[in-house]
Amino acid sequence: MQSFLDQVVSHLLALNPMDFDQLVVVLPSQRAGLFLKNKLVTALTGEIRILPEIISIETFITELSGLEAMDNNEILLLFYEAYLEKCPESEQKDFENFMSWGQTLLQDFNEIDRYLVDHDAFFKYLYYITDQKHWFLQENKTHLIENYIQFWERLQLYYNAFTEKLNHIGKGYQGLQYRKAAERIENYTKETKKTFYLLVLMP
Repeated sequence: MQSFLDQVVSHLLALNPMDFDQLVVVLPSQRAGLFLKNKLVTALTGEIRILPEIISIETFITELSGLEAMDNNEILLLFYEAYLEKCPESEQKDFENFMSWGQTLLQDFNEIDRYLVDHDAFFKYLYYITDQKHWFLQENKTHLIENYIQFWERLQLYYNAFTEKLNHIGKGYQGLQYRKAAERIENYTKETKKTFYLLVLMP
C-alpha cells in the first residue's frame, strides 16, 4: 500500500499547486486517506500549500447520493413497516418470522441497486418464472402455492414502499446509495465547487 501511495503523492506533487484547492482525492478507505495525507504533509515540509480534500469512497458516495448510511437493524425495522403496509392483514407474518427471510430480501435489494438493475423488469421476471414453474408442475394450485406466488408478485410493492420510506428520511443501504449516486452525478457535477476528482484504486 505504502509504495503505491508514494506514487500517488508523486502524481499529486506534479500537479499545478493551484489545482489542490479544487481537487478531491477519493480513496477506498479512511485509513488509506490518513496514510496519504501524512505522506503528502511530509513531502510538502517547508512549503505553504493547501492540501487537496481527501475522502473515502464511502464518504463520497454518501455525499453524491444525498443518503446517509443506516444501521442494519433500523433498515430491517423500516422494511417490516413497508411490508405491513403492502401485505394484506390476513397474510402478515410477525416480526420473528419476517426476520428469517427479510434479511435475505434486503441483501437481494442491495445487489439489485448496487448493480443498477432495472428493478421493475427484474421483479416482473421473478414473478413470471415462479408462476410458470408451478403451472407446469401442478394443474390446480393449492392455497399455499397461491400465497407463495402472490408473495413474489408483491415484491415490487414491498421494494417501492421501502425505498420510498428511505428516500423520505434521507437514508439508505449501500446499494441504494450507489443507485442514487448514479442518478445524481450529472447534477452533482454542476452544483459542486470542486473541479477535479482523483479516484484512487488500490492494487
